[in-house]
Amino acid sequence: STHVGRRVILAGQVGVGGHVSIGDDAVLMAQAGVFYDVEAGKILSGGIPAFDHRNSLRTMSIIRKLPELARTVRSLQSRMADLEKTADKESV
Repeated sequence: STHVGRRVILAGQVGVGGHVSIGDDAVLMAQAGVFYDVEAGKILSGGIPAFDHRNSLRTMSIIRKLPELARTVRSLQSRMADLEKTADKESV
């Protein structure tokens, strides 16, 4: 029930839901999953659901930094709490 256009590339382990239309020259990168219509010429990746390839690359680069970002957020939260305590004491 899926319509696949001309010159479409479906890389390894791509999953496509039923009743979907994939436009001409679209590319679905490995392990991408779509259950919605794909415009002609689109390049998708990133798992399920697949999304724009450039955004997928940005997301993957950020994922690698998540542990460091989490530590930074916890440190900033702690510093903010200390500053708020100091400000509360000074206002009394």
